[in-house]
Amino acid sequence: MIEIDVTGPMGAVVDRSYTYDYSAGSPGPVDPGPNLDRLVDHLDPSQSRFYFYDELDRLWKATDLSGAPLYSYTYDAVGSRQQETSPAGTTTTSYETGTDRIAEQTGTHVVHYAHDAFGSRIYAGALPYAGDVPPSTVPSAPPVPPRTPSVSSLLASCGDGAGSPLLGPGQLSFSK
Repeated sequence: MIEIDVTGPMGAVVDRSYTYDYSAGSPGPVDPGPNLDRLVDHLDPSQSRFYFYDELDRLWKATDLSGAPLYSYTYDAVGSRQQETSPAGTTTTSYETGTDRIAEQTGTHVVHYAHDAFGSRIYAGALPYAGDVPPSTVPSAPPVPPRTPSVSSLLASCGDGAGSPLLGPGQLSFSK
């Protein structure tokens, strides 16, 4: 288990536990692999969850700690994500023919994509690409959350809103 605690002058900012290789017999997944199995947010328990993976180590579903479903995922024969189901609804992803490049997402989240001849994404937006949007003004798709937040990303999110860190020397602790 990895414990991340970040404390500032106003109190705890982040207090989370990350468990890998969750033990058999415990509630939640039995995953001997290197995957994140349980996240416990000690400040906001509604953000705590179990993560389950299929036999190919693809994220299959996430539940809250009581087992209530939060997210589920389906994949096609080549391993590309086809659907994400969440409390908000279902999003279906389709790909450009013969590639692993996302063409569009429909359903709960609608995003259309376009790629250049080299496969680089040049457009992501709510409307289909019309070919007349200069690359410098191309909106980007929402970022995909990392499987496990890095310490630097957690620390970067901690501040007073004016660019000053909430942490001073010795105010960050890790335990394993």
